[in-house]
Amino acid sequence: MNKKQQITSFDAEEAGVFGDVLTSRPVARRPQIGLLALGYFEYWRMYPALEGQVSADLDTAAKHLAAALPDCDLVYPGMVDTLDRAEEAGEQFRNAQVEAIVVIAGTYLPDFITMHAINKCTARPLVILFDTQSGDNVNPLDNYVATMRNSALIAITQLSGSFRKMKLDYDTV
Repeated sequence: MNKKQQITSFDAEEAGVFGDVLTSRPVARRPQIGLLALGYFEYWRMYPALEGQVSADLDTAAKHLAAALPDCDLVYPGMVDTLDRAEEAGEQFRNAQVEAIVVIAGTYLPDFITMHAINKCTARPLVILFDTQSGDNVNPLDNYVATMRNSALIAITQLSGSFRKMKLDYDTV
């Protein structure tokens, strides 16, 4: 026969188990920050060397971000360049219960792929769009490969427009 645990009122003197969330304290943990690093698989077929360059750029950015946030755990699933990779990254973010996601684009990536990863999170994390480019490093004399590499600005612009239409909060750095 199962013996039911005695539950007392929370206002009772020397009460043990209350039977609700008041009994156990939440476990303190380091903030979990997701890094959603973007590239676009369509470009790799046209320019095979570009994938390695963009991936290396994003890995370097991940190392710099981790060093800049020593009191946080960085959840970096690697470069997201397809919808399947967005699914995997989103699952990692959801499982880690990330509080914020930093989006860094290595190239353009359609917003629906990026949104798929973000929408996997059960709670809405703060989204920070980090732009690595400025007018100073976009040269009109660049070749097409450099243009594809510099297309990240378009990804960030498209995402900010999508977030605004969806009334989602975000910050741009």
